Amino acid sequence: MATHQPEYSRENVSGTIIGFWTPEIFHGVSVAGYHLHFISDDLTFGGHVMDFVIKEGMIEVGAVDQLDQRFPVQDRQYLFAKFNVDEMKKDIDKSE
Repeated sequence: MATHQPEYSRENVSGTIIGFWTPEIFHGVSVAGYHLHFISDDLTFGGHVMDFVIKEGMIEVGAVDQLDQRFPVQDRQYLFAKFNVDEMKKDIDKSE
């Protein structure tokens, strides 16, 4: 479960952060707010970014104006699954 994901920290490491921002109205389809991941230049350290301080860098921004989401409609387990949406929201909030 994502609520028990390990957390690691490093200082003085260079690399790339990539992510996206999702409006609150789309929380559930994605994670509302910023969702960032990191990979070090030497590819030995990375993962989900919870917090960071940057000394210097370059920022590139691009707009995403479309979301294409597909569902496994041929999967009977998916079609008849009973999802607890409130519990899923709590799990997302805990892990993010």
